Amino acid sequence: MIEAIGRIHRAIDRARPHPGRLRGAIYAGVALAAVGLALFWLPGALIRQTVSIVPTVTRAEIGAGLLDRIRRLSGAPCDTVHGARALERLKTRLFPKGGGQIVVVTSGVAVSQHLPGGILLLNRALVEDHENPDVVAGYVLAELERAAEEDPLERLLHEAGLMASIRLLTRGHLSEEVLDAHAESLLTAPMTDPDMEPLIAQFARTQVHSAPYAYALDITGETVLPLIEADGVQITETRPVLSDGDWVALQGVCGG
Repeated sequence: MIEAIGRIHRAIDRARPHPGRLRGAIYAGVALAAVGLALFWLPGALIRQTVSIVPTVTRAEIGAGLLDRIRRLSGAPCDTVHGARALERLKTRLFPKGGGQIVVVTSGVAVSQHLPGGILLLNRALVEDHENPDVVAGYVLAELERAAEEDPLERLLHEAGLMASIRLLTRGHLSEEVLDAHAESLLTAPMTDPDMEPLIAQFARTQVHSAPYAYALDITGETVLPLIEADGVQITETRPVLSDGDWVALQGVCGG
């Protein structure tokens, strides 16, 4: 009888609510949620916030620092008096908001690349191996569209991690190690295709023919048909990218 009564008491006890256990489960759930928030949401949110408030002058300093490191890895950029003048006119012709810089490099960058501060890198083959300045203009516009789709500073901070964002927010600059690592990764980073519709809009905005660039990408035209069809339809008005003299100077910017 006593054993039976004990079993009944134990069954009743198990059926009763246990506020302490429930409270502990709630606290554990909140703690896990907080940890998950810190691990998965906070880094991205902090990087986005950092990118949104970094001033233009700081972006330019970061871009210049990366360019200096790329120069050490791949050699000095091409620079002649007439070629530099032609690059400046090309930049004025194509960049939507002014500022920035177009730099031609002899090696390191396979085709093109962009850095914070509006610095755009072109491999020398783009200006030496094509007869039409519209081709070079197309590569510039494509790189501008890539930069619009993926902010180069945000790309850097995602690669560098949360502490780099915190350092940039609190000290206003990035460590040399972060810049060195990112410069090296840029030289081997695969190129992504920009979205076609915004790219076509870039050609229309700047009044540049899109077909020469399209055929430079794919001589058959099969994979770049929208760019070819847009030329003369969506791009209703065009004007020369550079004068003949500036184009010749640009082709010789690397000294022949």
